[in-house]
Amino acid sequence: MAGRIVFIHDGRLLIDNALDNLREKFSLALVPRPSDGRPPRLSTLPACLSVQERGGAIHAIFRLEPGECRTMLARELGMPDAHCTPIGLEDMFVELVGGRS
Repeated sequence: MAGRIVFIHDGRLLIDNALDNLREKFSLALVPRPSDGRPPRLSTLPACLSVQERGGAIHAIFRLEPGECRTMLARELGMPDAHCTPIGLEDMFVELVGGRS
């Protein structure tokens, strides 16, 4: 069993972390699509690893635990309704590569 996860995608190091920290220190934010049609500035936030549009929501992976993620999105982007949850390794892989292998 691996004790450390290193994830490189498109030549960019996205994750280099202990497996135990992965579950605690990363989260998936589900953000409703804005009514004005303009995408939120999620990718400009320092802790953001990936942003993907999926269905009626925007999915973003953050290098923050869920509570910190919610607080940061509310403070920085005025998004108090963002839903932030822990993310497992398999789901993180799918979100980071956008369903492509």
